[in-house]
Amino acid sequence: MLASRQFITNKDSDINLFVYLTPISNIALNDLEEPESASKEFIHINYQSILDYLLEPILKRDTSDRTKIIINEYIKSLSQPTMEKYDKEHKPDLIMALGTEERALLNNFWEKNQKLIMAALYARSIDDEVDEEGREAFSKVIESEKILKIGEFFRISFRELHKRNLLDEAEIENLQDEEYSKRTFNVNYPVLRSADKGSLSLNEEPRYYAKEKFCGNYFLTSQWFKKDWIHFNKWLDGIYAKNGISRD
Repeated sequence: MLASRQFITNKDSDINLFVYLTPISNIALNDLEEPESASKEFIHINYQSILDYLLEPILKRDTSDRTKIIINEYIKSLSQPTMEKYDKEHKPDLIMALGTEERALLNNFWEKNQKLIMAALYARSIDDEVDEEGREAFSKVIESEKILKIGEFFRISFRELHKRNLLDEAEIENLQDEEYSKRTFNVNYPVLRSADKGSLSLNEEPRYYAKEKFCGNYFLTSQWFKKDWIHFNKWLDGIYAKNGISRD
């Protein structure tokens, strides 16, 4: 499937939701230097987000058996390789998304066979019978196990700031301001959204990590890209310096 731009409107509540849907993984999404869409205001989501925040929650509700069958079949299709053969000419995202059940099965398989899998990947990465591009691909998989992705880094950072009580009320108020967030981090949405305002709305859910609260009772935006590293680290340095603490 190709990435696509979607316009969703709710006539009853006048909600216009601009979505750029892409088949790339969460990791690839986190690694983007900037949004893929021409319009940077589009909410950038992938099929994994649709599965996590829309499809599986629907299955937990009072839904007809026929609807559940259709959704479960669709979830299974997302977890299947998009092509049987992977070669130089066809390099698709092999798996569009993983459901809770599929992820649990694969994680269990990984835990039991991690050393063997990593050994096989390493062997392929140094095998001179594998073409250079293939060896590089295997090497990247190995390296990806060692690199902390940007989204997780930001989440860990905010947890640590809250744990050490380094964010004062004024800064938390600033982080809820769209203009401050744009000026400081170059993001298009407020960094924090108070959960006291209620659950995330339809057009807010794709923009925030909905499964965890940060800094007490706030949702943290999920719309981070690789280009945001420099802005975030500059801000983080300032917060630690303000509190007389070194980040080392």
